[in-house]
Amino acid sequence: MVTIYGVTGQTAPLAAAGAAAGTTVTDGSVVWTVQDPNGVALRVGAMATFQSLVWEMRVLYQQKPPNITSLTQTIAPIPDALNYFVKQGFLCGRLLGGRGRT
Repeated sequence: MVTIYGVTGQTAPLAAAGAAAGTTVTDGSVVWTVQDPNGVALRVGAMATFQSLVWEMRVLYQQKPPNITSLTQTIAPIPDALNYFVKQGFLCGRLLGGRGRT
């Protein structure tokens, strides 16, 4: 992530493989900082209007569900990525729920 803006140098900035979060790399007058791979990043960009001072932030985040390791463990709240499974389960149960019963 760029932490100090400026003019980049002649070669691509490279940090050592597996560099710790917070390590800085200088590229001309630009300073890049290594981010935590398990952290959260936000992108901010100017709106596409002529000489605008309006900025847009779209923050969308949901943590991935945990690995289920026991039958008593839940995935509540239901992750967005798996929501369609739950909807299909309700639809199947609703369609089959009244059949074959007396």
